[in-house]
Amino acid sequence: MASLATTGGLFLENLAIALKALWANKLRSMLTILGILIGVAAVIAVVSIVQGFFFAVNNLFKDLGSGWVRVVSTRPPGEEGRKLGEIKLTRADAEALLDSGHEVQNVAPLMFGASTVKKGTREVSTNIAGTVAPYQDIVGFYAGKGRFFTDIDDSHRRKVCVVGSKVAEDLELPDDPTGSTVTIGGAEFMVIGMMEKRGELIGVALDDFVFVPYGAALNLFGQEREGNTILEIAIRSSDRLDLARAQIIDVLRRSHRLKPDQPDDFRLVSQEQLVGTINTISKYSTLVAGSVAGVALFVGGIGIMNIMLVSVTERTREIGVRKAVGARRANIMLQFLIEAVVLTIIGGALGVALGVGAGRLVTMLFPKIPQAHVPIWAIVSGLGVSALVGILFGVFPAARAAKLDPIESLRYE
Repeated sequence: MASLATTGGLFLENLAIALKALWANKLRSMLTILGILIGVAAVIAVVSIVQGFFFAVNNLFKDLGSGWVRVVSTRPPGEEGRKLGEIKLTRADAEALLDSGHEVQNVAPLMFGASTVKKGTREVSTNIAGTVAPYQDIVGFYAGKGRFFTDIDDSHRRKVCVVGSKVAEDLELPDDPTGSTVTIGGAEFMVIGMMEKRGELIGVALDDFVFVPYGAALNLFGQEREGNTILEIAIRSSDRLDLARAQIIDVLRRSHRLKPDQPDDFRLVSQEQLVGTINTISKYSTLVAGSVAGVALFVGGIGIMNIMLVSVTERTREIGVRKAVGARRANIMLQFLIEAVVLTIIGGALGVALGVGAGRLVTMLFPKIPQAHVPIWAIVSGLGVSALVGILFGVFPAARAAKLDPIESLRYE
């Protein structure tokens, strides 16, 4: 216990000496830590913006739930793909999946087209999405005002629609647009609801669309546009995702009359795959940003070492005096090593603060960029790497100071 107290006291004593020395040379100390400060600030700013982007996208896809699967038509590459002829998903595929068995709970075909929507003298060009009633439950996206359409709306191909909030705003519809009429592609539609507001993501307006019943969309765009259809599927249990995928693939292959040696003309995407892909991209983006900042930290570390070597030379007589009154080599080495680490930690802390501020400033100046998100691990890593740089680049000057001969040091002018 006494030894521990002595070690602690020695550390505090050397820390006080180091801080006093750094305070005596404030300008030089600030210039010395500039490299570390810029390196850490750069990596924190980049990581906060990248993480903010992926945090926003991740949340968007997590809303889909783990029991969601999307099927899109895809032409296989090469000669095999060319031999398959027309490739598309249809409402008949959706009905075949619904009748297929236990793993598929619900299916919604979703067809896209673009059209002009008018209200009085106002008009907007927007995306028209044709789908069926279960769509909102499958993707967890609901009407915030009014209602979504029903199976009857779809089977009778009623000219009703549910607008996105941006379309309602652009057309200057009332706050609750239910009961208003708009013209889509020359046909009059009644607005029965407005979807929940989702805002923007990297400049893409998530509320810039109009939903119409699938049958009404076929009337608008023609049967041939059905080739743009994708299938949104809710499975009964996310624990049996592999079984559900196998069932979906089997049903669609039979529906498309594919031979055993022919590749699939469709592709399945699940929420887990999307989130996994996003996380992988996020990891590599952060790694690249960290590598670039690592170069700045290396240069900053060399700057620390150079300044510490100059400091050792300038304070040779001081080192001689300390040794003459009993300081050991370990004391001298610890003193200069602490100075180097304190410099880099101060640089790292200022860099973290500057990086957080820079990330937030960028998202304030460019509102279409998602809010910056600074993970705790980035702050801890920034400070930890700063301390490590101080140790690595401070050892050599500290060892040089410790090796100085006390008599020669006292004679140094």
